[in-house]
Amino acid sequence: MIAYDTAEAQQETIDRVEAEAEEAGRTAAEEFEREMHQSMREAVGSDRWDSAKRDAESYGF
Repeated sequence: MIAYDTAEAQQETIDRVEAEAEEAGRTAAEEFEREMHQSMREAVGSDRWDSAKRDAESYGF
């Protein structure tokens, strides 16, 4: 019984850590995307970047 409880507790810890890592990864990816879009707007201008972004999104990538 103790071994089961220990294995269950370990799995709960693993699940929690994996969920936290996934959330941290999503947050980092969203931040990177925001920074990349801002950099591109500054580099090529907002109108050109927004237009190019819409064109690329229409391809469904």
